[in-house]
Amino acid sequence: MMADEKKVTRMLKTARGQLDGILKMVEEDRYCVDISQQVMATEALLNRVNRETPLCKEGRLPNGKTRSGENIAELLELVKQGCPDGTVWSDTVRYDYRAPQFSPTHGCLAFGLAVSDFVFGEETPVTQHRRLPDLAVGDVVYIRFDNVERVLVLTGVDREEGTYTACELEKNGKVDWDQWGPLSGLVDAGDFTTVFRRWR
Repeated sequence: MMADEKKVTRMLKTARGQLDGILKMVEEDRYCVDISQQVMATEALLNRVNRETPLCKEGRLPNGKTRSGENIAELLELVKQGCPDGTVWSDTVRYDYRAPQFSPTHGCLAFGLAVSDFVFGEETPVTQHRRLPDLAVGDVVYIRFDNVERVLVLTGVDREEGTYTACELEKNGKVDWDQWGPLSGLVDAGDFTTVFRRWR
């Protein structure tokens, strides 16, 4: 347990003791001004606890688990259940997505960023880069050239074998969770590929 967690735990135990004391005062029919003062003191302590407790700890996913390939894959499995193979996703306004850190997106990128926000949390910073050698589970690989648009949400990366597994969506296509290929096949010679990363 970290020092901050110990401090918050101690303050919560103090507040619990104060609440027990207030209940006893009410049961004993004590003077209402005294009860009110104790309630305000407890409220102030709980407000302090709220200020000192981070909403989402660094390195954690929205489900409270640490950011690891295994835990990210677990959340991607939940996405797969809600958006299984064959789910249609088109370039129409109906499928637009407003990611908090971007202007409204549409088509394949909207799907990729919506999945990323679900897995990592909307408040988690997004970095964009074009370095394909250091791809990781959960990265969103967005490829766009002329009228071709494709997004891959990486579900696995095997550096020894030099392969990846991914959920793929092509423009006006259907979600496909069973894509795989060589990492070398994602090489971007013409700057058509952008990687969106939420961790590391």
